[in-house]
Amino acid sequence: MEIFLTRFLRNNKPTNIIEKDCAMNKPPPETNGDKPLNMADINKQGRHCREISFLLDLVDQSGQPFCVTLYCGNIHYCNPAFCQLTGYTMDELQQMNWRELTPPQWQSLTLNTMEILRCTNQPQRYEKKCRCKDGPLIPVESFLHHMCDGEGKVVCYYSFVTDITKRKQAVEVLHQIAVEFQAVFKVLSDVYFKLTSDGKILDYRTENLSERCILPRKVIGQKIQDCFPGSAGQKFGQVLNQLHTTRSLVAIEFDLPFKNKIFFYEARFLPIPGNQIIVIMRNITKRKTTEQKLRHISFHDPLTELHNRAYFQHEMSRLKSNNSLPTGIMVCDVDRLKTYNDSFGHKVGDTLLVRTASVLNKSFRKDDTIARIGGDEFAVLLPKVDHDVLEKICQRIRTAIEEDNHQNPDLPLSISVGYALSREKEVNVEDLFKEADNNMYRNKLLHDHRS
Repeated sequence: MEIFLTRFLRNNKPTNIIEKDCAMNKPPPETNGDKPLNMADINKQGRHCREISFLLDLVDQSGQPFCVTLYCGNIHYCNPAFCQLTGYTMDELQQMNWRELTPPQWQSLTLNTMEILRCTNQPQRYEKKCRCKDGPLIPVESFLHHMCDGEGKVVCYYSFVTDITKRKQAVEVLHQIAVEFQAVFKVLSDVYFKLTSDGKILDYRTENLSERCILPRKVIGQKIQDCFPGSAGQKFGQVLNQLHTTRSLVAIEFDLPFKNKIFFYEARFLPIPGNQIIVIMRNITKRKTTEQKLRHISFHDPLTELHNRAYFQHEMSRLKSNNSLPTGIMVCDVDRLKTYNDSFGHKVGDTLLVRTASVLNKSFRKDDTIARIGGDEFAVLLPKVDHDVLEKICQRIRTAIEEDNHQNPDLPLSISVGYALSREKEVNVEDLFKEADNNMYRNKLLHDHRS
């Protein structure tokens, strides 16, 4: 519509004169001195008149606010949509100057835009505030152009105006979201990456890369799998290949060596529109350390630091499907522990239990599983063992007890031991444990009889 108005109105008479001529259904007056216009000129002017009248009808019916101001600034014409936008009637607006609709702080911008328009003869689009009749200021976008006479002097300006209140509100909301996200990035220790589908880093957000175990070098343009050493980079490459087909969230955990320490991380890869990938990487070292401590507590006896009954039973069930033949189980029991507890207190009994754990740790192999499974009872799983090895271990236990008692003559330690060995293809660990436990009690009876 802007193009049509410019084309038909630029070199014609002011609109009100043309409308008057059209309304009287007569040709325009002679404009070429005393020489009357011929019929072709009259028809041409009449055709222009009808085209302009048609275009003005379109403007009136349009929902796009439209306004024409004279060079002096007075409002000459506006359509109903403009009246609805400002809250004024047509008669009220035709008695006003455009400055009355424009707050002082926006008038200089409008004047500068008019000057640029006169110099370039190109339509200008700019934003400003418009004052409505009931007082509020609304943000608008104005598409401004002008019409000139035959000598190139500006006769009037016309503009298409758009209420951009909702757009401004949306921009403000987006700006607020961006500010909040920036604040979140500063508060959180997460590292954010935006990648291409093949892993090239387009952008990143973090306070200090070196503190996040990322090499302190230029990373923009580098592939993320090349920025991380060892297995971490390999995992990143595998995830990127996986995302080509799954196009869904993938989370991995990995560790990185940094300053002679091992740090643990979680990385979440999420494909987004535009064939790009968002990666959020979080340091989970504290969580992993806590998990390891909890796992240690859940599977270890706090007094002796040996494995506990839960871990021992777990390992027993694992032996059923593990190729560890021949398999042995040894059960050990601290003699007269209850008597010591009752006579000297549990602190003395605890000392005997710690000494027993030390004796067992010295006597068994690295791959053997030693556990405290009861108050005074210990058990050991021995994979790939034979009778000779079991006898040698029993001898090492006796030797270690003698050495310990030599250092603690006032509180002698005595341990009853029993073991069982299975060569069957399918080990019945429950039966094997019962056999070892029964053998231990036979030896315990011998100890009690001797004492």
